[in-house]
Amino acid sequence: MTGYHSNDGVPCTVDKWLLTDLAKKEWGLNGFIVTDWDNVRSLHTKQKTSPTLSDACYRSLDAGNDMMMSTPEFYQTAVELASEGQIERQIVDDAVARILTKKFELGLFDEMRFYAPERREIMGIAPHLDVAMEASLKSIVMLKNDGILPLKAKEGLRVLVVGPNADDVVAQLGDWSFGSMQAGATNDHFHREQTVTPLQAFKLASEHYGFDLDYVKGSDCVDDDFEQQDILEEALSRADVVIACVGDTLSLHGEFHDRANLDLTGKQQNMLEQIKASGVPMIVSLIASKPMTIPWIAENANAVLCGFNPGTKGGEAIKRVIFGEYNPSGKLTISFPHHVGQLPVFYNKFEGWHAQLSERTNHQERYLDMPETPVFHFGEGLSYSVFEYSNARLKQTKIAAHSPVEVTVTVSNTSLVDGTEIVQAYYRDHYSSVTTPVKQLCGFERVVIAAGQSAEVTIKVPFDAFALITQNLDEVVEAGLFSLMIGSSSKDSDLVTLDFEVTEDVMLS
Repeated sequence: MTGYHSNDGVPCTVDKWLLTDLAKKEWGLNGFIVTDWDNVRSLHTKQKTSPTLSDACYRSLDAGNDMMMSTPEFYQTAVELASEGQIERQIVDDAVARILTKKFELGLFDEMRFYAPERREIMGIAPHLDVAMEASLKSIVMLKNDGILPLKAKEGLRVLVVGPNADDVVAQLGDWSFGSMQAGATNDHFHREQTVTPLQAFKLASEHYGFDLDYVKGSDCVDDDFEQQDILEEALSRADVVIACVGDTLSLHGEFHDRANLDLTGKQQNMLEQIKASGVPMIVSLIASKPMTIPWIAENANAVLCGFNPGTKGGEAIKRVIFGEYNPSGKLTISFPHHVGQLPVFYNKFEGWHAQLSERTNHQERYLDMPETPVFHFGEGLSYSVFEYSNARLKQTKIAAHSPVEVTVTVSNTSLVDGTEIVQAYYRDHYSSVTTPVKQLCGFERVVIAAGQSAEVTIKVPFDAFALITQNLDEVVEAGLFSLMIGSSSKDSDLVTLDFEVTEDVMLS
């Protein structure tokens, strides 16, 4: 890495030399520190911590920033500050030295700086696309399946693909990709040519397997007036199954696109309800940049897949999962809320954030008008295999200083399909000097288990994983009772709980 972003210039109370020392010793920084976009000016115009741009430049330099992104006045101002003795010349010299050192290491001053190979020689080549395919496959999360998946592809099957994201390249690639036209790449057709959308993948599959395929966009992510109700109704009369690709697109996410509502936009919800009313089985493939509020989908769809922004090969990955060419193993890295009013909702919350019922109901937290738990939990993800957990045990229940906590569990694949399971371990500190989460991920193992076979899975959690930061800013593992939870997701019903005790306080820093 050649630079590190500082989002706001860092308050000037942070000493320049202290920051540099921390960056080198604790953060492993071997480059230089650079602000984000126009953050120096923002100290004057947005944060209002500097009465003048000159003061903003001074504070940014003094706080440890070496390079400024898109505040051109900074450079002449830095020269003036050094010339006038307002900033130590050594601070400027050291910043310049760090930048030039990295530029020399990158070869920006030798003949290779003129080397500019044709992009097709180094971008989008087969080895890279193979990695993209693997990443897309592993990222697909199956959140619901009533048995409709894998879909049996055969002659005579009539598949209807609907939805705005069935053939939307920018929705599939997401923000900050060349395909989404970031960084001025407004005419970048190269990445678009490399991208396989779900519709393209399903068309090839229909030719390969011999089933019939129809496509109706049906609705739009952005245009509230776009709807094809009559066209959709006619297509539904011919369909055996619907694959609905819904979610959001580039104009609804990314920088400067805050949203107060995470429901499906446009007429997407109306489209799904029309499909449900027809009685045709419905598979929903969510292609979106973020968790959306989709309790209706969770309740009414026969199957739900989540690909977020699944990348260049995302459409092909979705097709492979739906037709059973690939057994999904992805797990959610974030929870799905019922409603924006439920946010923030995450697995490692602190207890006591919501109203509680009486002691007769064990102080269960609750909302008055919605479930307390999310629609889908962190760590959730189904497979075509069926995994069962048994015989969970700790190597030892009293943990001495600096000793790891070792947990082993038997995971059995009770299905007829080989599969991959991601076994997850969480912990809870029952009583502590500062507030700690109800559970915290502390380890996981990815394990491949053949059909009808079992595996002994061991997760070794390092001692310092149980540390907290005290009110005095000391890093400490405190003595007391802990629980280690192991299972297939963060959902309580998916976890087996084992207790252990740390025998003494241990100062780590």
